[in-house]
Amino acid sequence: HFSTVLIKTNWYTISCKYYLCNSLTSLAIPSSVTSIDEWNSFAMANLKYITVDENNTVYDSRNHCNAIIETATNKLVSGCSTTVIPKDVTTIGTSAFYSCYSLESIDIPANITQIGTTAFAWSYRLNSVTCHWQEPISFGEYAFDHIGGECTLTIPYGTKAAYIAKGWTEDVFKGGIIEAAPDPSLLNTLAITDVGVCKGRQITLPVNMNNTENITAIQFDLTLPAGVSIAKNTKGKYIVAKTERCADHTLTASKPGEANVYKVLMYSTEVESITGNEGAVINVTLEAAENMEAGDYEVRISNINLTTTAEKKITPADVTCVLTVRNSIPGDANGDGTIDVTDIVGIANSILGRASESFDAVAADVNGDGSVDVTDIVVTANIILHDGGANAANVRGAMQMLDPQ
Repeated sequence: HFSTVLIKTNWYTISCKYYLCNSLTSLAIPSSVTSIDEWNSFAMANLKYITVDENNTVYDSRNHCNAIIETATNKLVSGCSTTVIPKDVTTIGTSAFYSCYSLESIDIPANITQIGTTAFAWSYRLNSVTCHWQEPISFGEYAFDHIGGECTLTIPYGTKAAYIAKGWTEDVFKGGIIEAAPDPSLLNTLAITDVGVCKGRQITLPVNMNNTENITAIQFDLTLPAGVSIAKNTKGKYIVAKTERCADHTLTASKPGEANVYKVLMYSTEVESITGNEGAVINVTLEAAENMEAGDYEVRISNINLTTTAEKKITPADVTCVLTVRNSIPGDANGDGTIDVTDIVGIANSILGRASESFDAVAADVNGDGSVDVTDIVVTANIILHDGGANAANVRGAMQMLDPQ
């Protein structure tokens, strides 16, 4: 007939000792307890409060049916109808919520790596399960047997197929599978692609935007490797250009500190939308120093802020690309910065044994096989046909799309 029990600090196991002790309304569990029986340990009709010592990390994933759990650090608040699993729990054990008749909803965080057999079985009032995995796990046998007949499953946007593949089907969750509303930052993003540049030369880096919202302003930080800078025009202004998507917008760039970080800002004084939903919005002209070491370098866009016409702020994740710095540009056999028919003539003359003084054999070996031959002429012709020869430094992207055959 006890109403309150304080378990001794030298106890290590709680089993069925209090099974059907219906007068018990509160229970205190010390840190010494490292094992709790998976069946009926707390099958008490009037148990309302369980206090768990803040140093106890074992209890959290065990059966606390029909109880409100409290800890000194408020890690876990668990009620008769709704249970919130704390982020430091990784396992929902076998029969953890078995026959928890009052349980109506459960929110399962992404840190859970295992759901045991019959974990929620016979919780027949359970009508709402929410999961947060982008890549879901499977659950133990019978884990959701005999739950509410109209129980719904709510999951992250775009993950339904992955959940079904892991057994989270509408045969189990008969109320249906609901994808949560998408995170705007995942649908409105910036992107940059790998580019190559020759030492002492310039390259245009397009900044692309895919968007589902009406975006009016863009702000970001552009971090460049040492030796690379945004080129300047004759007036000393950074060369950043709007595309047709942003014809009525104002664009500016600055470098406020010693670090090689540039701030780029584009906005509309009339709060007009950027047109379209994909493609380049800004072209940034980069310049590589003459003394740079050849190699691959990271370019990063961070602290992205996209603002909608309704003044909603969207903050997508950082994006990066590889900037390849070369001693020479494949295909630019005469070193004039463009790839055109003159380079084909130069390669042909080299093959015939009459290479000119300006001939660059490294650049002429376009396919990188160690020799200059007719295959390099074919690849150079493909680059011209694909890229128009307008900017030899763009050859990296062009070559990735070509088939020399």
